[in-house]
Amino acid sequence: MSLFYTFYGAADAIPAEFRTLIAETVGAREVSADTVFRDGMNVTVHRVAEDDPEDSTGKYFGFTEHISATFTFDNLAPPEERDGNVVRMVAAVLAVLEAWHGPGVLLHNGERAVLQRLDDGIEFDSGWDEWAEIDGVAPLMSAHVTRRLGQPLL
Repeated sequence: MSLFYTFYGAADAIPAEFRTLIAETVGAREVSADTVFRDGMNVTVHRVAEDDPEDSTGKYFGFTEHISATFTFDNLAPPEERDGNVVRMVAAVLAVLEAWHGPGVLLHNGERAVLQRLDDGIEFDSGWDEWAEIDGVAPLMSAHVTRRLGQPLL
């Protein structure tokens, strides 16, 4: 099974601007209207159709999803490359939450909330220890609250 994280956000972002912000933050190149690529990771961005609000993962967290980005990691990438891409992904999600205010959640493999903003502040899940050994994640987390997050999908 491949490792992936998906960000769901309530931001009413223009898809091209959303894709460009993610591409710039992770240091990727845009390969299509909905995909950016860098060594060891690709990111697929999506805008939820206005007529399809019921098909929203965000509803489990109390918001209507308008945008999503799935970060898929290459299983064969060296550990250093994967760790660097995790740092870039977290930075990209934080950049999106800063650029477009509103709720959003980052899920690991479609189930576990590891980072979210549902009200005013950005929060990291204290029960998620997968990033503890990755240099570069701790400084990003230190500016925000870390607590046990609700897990409506588990």
